[in-house]
Amino acid sequence: MAVHVPLTIEAQMESRALMMSTNNILSPASGEPIIVPSQDVVLGLYYMTRQKLNAKGEGMVFADHKEASRAYHSGIVDLQAIVKVRIVHEALNDIENQSMKVNLKYMKQP
Repeated sequence: MAVHVPLTIEAQMESRALMMSTNNILSPASGEPIIVPSQDVVLGLYYMTRQKLNAKGEGMVFADHKEASRAYHSGIVDLQAIVKVRIVHEALNDIENQSMKVNLKYMKQP
């Protein structure tokens, strides 16, 4: 059996680009997907992050992730509803040993 080893930098870059998993999702012969989510965790993450249009609670704005979690557990918001949640990141300053809160802004439009 022959083994092909890309020796030059250009050949190595080309082989990496061609062998990446993002380029090998569909079968070249039939166009059907080769890779499908099959593990429990992958399926759960896919289900949780899939957007459902006109879901209960869509468009609501929450002050933090705890409020969003309470709304979900009380049945006000569906799991797949598109909502906005304010996220505050607390960073520790190593030099002065004090924590500071930084507001993170992330907006993803559907």
